[in-house]
Amino acid sequence: MLLKLQNYHSENVPTIYKKLDIFFTFDEYLEILKDKNIYFLLATLDNEAIGLIWLSFNEKLSKYEYLRKQIWIEGIYVKTKYRRKGIAQKLVNEAINKAKFLNAQSIELMIWDFNETSKKFFENYFKIRSLILTKEL
Repeated sequence: MLLKLQNYHSENVPTIYKKLDIFFTFDEYLEILKDKNIYFLLATLDNEAIGLIWLSFNEKLSKYEYLRKQIWIEGIYVKTKYRRKGIAQKLVNEAINKAKFLNAQSIELMIWDFNETSKKFFENYFKIRSLILTKEL
């Protein structure tokens, strides 16, 4: 699922994202699982993985900002035939529950401007806090 998400981005933002044949090697995946601040929430149906949300927990503090505990949504994916059935909504709700359990103050994510479907979906849960602007050189 993460490979499909990666390659979707590589098709739409080829100057940044590479097309891959494999997302994680098995060893890379095992290494990620050791990180206590990384979470993969899986949606299953009849023992089939049909959706996934990848979260990371961060604590940010600097001279210029107050301490912020946040969950960052690294990616979310639902298999095509299961879309528009509430799977993504359930994954986001579980992410919200995980964030509350970890005493996070916010959940954040970045959506590429081309991704109208994601923008529409996440507007139900989130508000725009900032914009990232780019000028290709």
